[in-house]
Amino acid sequence: MPFWSPDGQFIAFFAANKLKRVAVSGGGVQTVCEVFKGSAAGGAAEGGAWGQDGAIIYAVTNSPLMRVLAMGGMAQPVTALTKGERLHAFPQFLPGGRHVLYLAMSEDPANRTIYVQELGSAKRVRVLQNLTRAMWSPPPAPRRLDQEGYLLFVREGTLFAQRMDAKTFKMEGEALAVAQEVRANDGNGVSSFAVSGNGVLAYRSGALLRTTQLTWRGRDGSVLGTVGAPGRIISPALSPDGKSVVVLVGDLELEMDAWVMDLATGVFTRMTRDAKASIYDAPPAWSPDSQRLAITRSHGGPEEITLASGEVISLTKEPVSAWGWSPDGRSILCAVQTIAARRILLLSLADGAKLQTILDTPYGKSEFRFSPDGQYLVYVSAESGTKEIYVASFPSFAVKRKVSSGGGNFPVWAKGGKEIFYRSNDGSMMQAEVQTGANIEASIPKPLFQFGSGVDVLNRFAVTADGQRFLTSEPVQNDEAEKPEITLVLNWAAEMKQQ
Repeated sequence: MPFWSPDGQFIAFFAANKLKRVAVSGGGVQTVCEVFKGSAAGGAAEGGAWGQDGAIIYAVTNSPLMRVLAMGGMAQPVTALTKGERLHAFPQFLPGGRHVLYLAMSEDPANRTIYVQELGSAKRVRVLQNLTRAMWSPPPAPRRLDQEGYLLFVREGTLFAQRMDAKTFKMEGEALAVAQEVRANDGNGVSSFAVSGNGVLAYRSGALLRTTQLTWRGRDGSVLGTVGAPGRIISPALSPDGKSVVVLVGDLELEMDAWVMDLATGVFTRMTRDAKASIYDAPPAWSPDSQRLAITRSHGGPEEITLASGEVISLTKEPVSAWGWSPDGRSILCAVQTIAARRILLLSLADGAKLQTILDTPYGKSEFRFSPDGQYLVYVSAESGTKEIYVASFPSFAVKRKVSSGGGNFPVWAKGGKEIFYRSNDGSMMQAEVQTGANIEASIPKPLFQFGSGVDVLNRFAVTADGQRFLTSEPVQNDEAEKPEITLVLNWAAEMKQQ
């Protein structure tokens, strides 16, 4: 999430848990400050803004807005989280540099709100309720900064502009459409547009997901065949009985529906119809009997769906991700909904669906999978400063072993808990043998084959119980028309003034 200095001579950006700056003309990179310890790589940054006074306001996960001098120093909070808010994100300085616009991300996404707050004051003005970020743009030329400008925001793929009073920050008039099919993600609040102070607008359009084909590969990477029809398909997960696969299917907004496919026939059955299956949190999780699914919702708590009847039961109203069904069917492992959760909970199904915290750490964790005997978990943790694969005893986490080296993601078990497969950061499919007991032993991981990028959050895979075949979701060739493009609009606000 890079952003510019006011004079356009520097770019600030986030890397390796630090806020950094570099001159556009070149030269060395300078560290401004450390922004977050123990975050997953790339998971901490939530936007930044560089003010005329030489200070930077930035946002990171689970934090209010922070202020630091661009030349470096200690960061201090400039806002405060209220009850139910998870973080303040995507800051923008308004003219004069005394007020900042930002999105308050709530535990309940329906309560996300755009605010304007004066620096040094606890008071803030509620501007607009919206799932994704907004940006203020000045009025068209000739103009004065004390005139009303426009607030730009995306809803359901449409970029809107609505007048906003520059003194009271209140919305006025009607929201008018500026562009269609603008990329946005209601899950994390990101929207793909930017506007400059002199009337230049840029936005990104096109499908967020490319058309993919479910593909079987062998341990050597050879293509063994395909299954089902192509579509915008991600996150395949094989049922415990090996007869079905659940996938997420969607289009523009990175909010998707869960579908189940019969592997023998290639026939898809739609399981959800509200496009609210989570994409950045946990994928659908199978029950041990292969008859039910736990679906993580991007808005609200997870649900249980029975395949045969389609019956839907709410598992909990709490905004948690359902990562895995225990092999005995009595509980579901959950985590607080973020890209890299810190609090891990167990949802007991036999005890009135009660949630109990079993682990709470300052670093992010994700991609939890139970071992076949239910005594261990394989998961991704950022405790070393980057995403690595770990195996730990469950539910105590008392015995633990790091399996990967140099980063990894999307771990799965095979061969009765004797093998772990995962994706390395360069896209290699990695294999490691493991032995569990009083101590956990793991072999040196070795690459099997390579496809795509291992850091792509959408690039999960499934493996058969014997560890011999891999089910992947791979881009279909000849889909150039689906590639997104950036559109540049000059003096866009002048047209809005005429409307």
